[in-house]
Amino acid sequence: MGFGEGIDFTDLVMGSFIASIFVWAWLWLSNVLRFYDAPFHIQIILSFIQYGFFFLGGFTSSKIISLKTGCREVKEGLKIGLGGWIISTTLFLPWSENPTIGSIIMILIMFLMGSYLGFKTLLKK
Repeated sequence: MGFGEGIDFTDLVMGSFIASIFVWAWLWLSNVLRFYDAPFHIQIILSFIQYGFFFLGGFTSSKIISLKTGCREVKEGLKIGLGGWIISTTLFLPWSENPTIGSIIMILIMFLMGSYLGFKTLLKK
């Protein structure tokens, strides 16, 4: 794929799975380290770290796909973020003990912001 041609379905799915793996990794880590047993003030800090981690998932996946395909269109990054959100909310969040509407919306926001900035940083080069 050349500059501005967009990404194909395979790249979209691959990028979406890369982003959603960050949700899976966080859920696995929180169960292994038992974050839910931490004191309340530690849980607040962990929630901010969690959203940063999801942002990093969107950023990393869109950056990898953009570098692989040569595509620099921001809308393609947003597709990856949306795909990652769909995969993570349907496959991985049901494993969570208490998924809330707020966490689902925040994952979407973090993936979209990360994906947007992942593609946007490559536009400057």
